[in-house]
Amino acid sequence: MFKELLLLNFLLTFASIQLFAASPMDLKLSEDGLTLIECEIKSHSDLKGYPKDGLPKLGTYHYNLHLPEGYHDNPNEDYPLIIIASPGGKAKMGKMAEVIKKNRWIAAMLVESSNKGSWTVMAGNEVAAFDDLKKRVRCKDGFIFSTGMSGGSRAATQLISMRKGLGGVILQAAAFWYTPSAYYQHQYKELNPKATWYGLFGDGDYNMKELSQVYSNIPYQQLKVEVYKG
Repeated sequence: MFKELLLLNFLLTFASIQLFAASPMDLKLSEDGLTLIECEIKSHSDLKGYPKDGLPKLGTYHYNLHLPEGYHDNPNEDYPLIIIASPGGKAKMGKMAEVIKKNRWIAAMLVESSNKGSWTVMAGNEVAAFDDLKKRVRCKDGFIFSTGMSGGSRAATQLISMRKGLGGVILQAAAFWYTPSAYYQHQYKELNPKATWYGLFGDGDYNMKELSQVYSNIPYQQLKVEVYKG
C-alpha cells in the first residue's frame, strides 16, 4: 500500500509539473493559424514602488500567437509586434486583423487578461507574455506596441510601465490603469520615455472624460488622438 501511495504521489507531482510548465522554446509555431502559448512569471522583485494590488500575480498565463506569412522563410528578418488585451478576456485581432496581416506584424492576444479579473492578473498576463515573446519570436527593437479596448487599454498601460523596450501604446476608449489609491500614468516615463501614444475615442464613449488625463500626462510631441462619432 505504501509503495502505491508513493507512486500515486509521484504521478500527481509529475502531472502538476507538466500542467503548469511553460511552452518549450522549440515549440512549432504556425503561420496558417494561431499557436496557443503558455508562459509564466515567477518573480516581480524587479518592480519597486508599485502598489501590492497592482503587482503582477505570479503564475502561469497564456496568449495566442499570430505570425506573419513568410516568417519561417526569412530567419534574418525581425518584425513589429503588437500585444492585444480585451476587457472580456481571450483577446482577438478583431478589426485590426487586416492591417496586422497586410503589414506583416506579429500579434499576441492575451487570454487571461480581462475586466473580470484583477489588476494583478491583467499585469501578470501582460508581463509574462512580453517576457516570453522577447525570447520566442524575432520582434523588432523599438516596434513593440500594446493595445486593447476599454479595460484592455488600461492593461496596455500597465505593460509600458513595467517593462522596457516598448515603442508605444494604442489607447482605445480608456486611459490609464489605476488602483483604489491612485492612477499610475507617470511610471512609463522612467522605462520608455520616448514611447509614442495614439488615442482612439468615440465621442460617446463612457471613458471620454479620461482624455484630459492623456493630454495632461503625455507630451504633445509623442501623442496623437482621434475622436470619432459614436
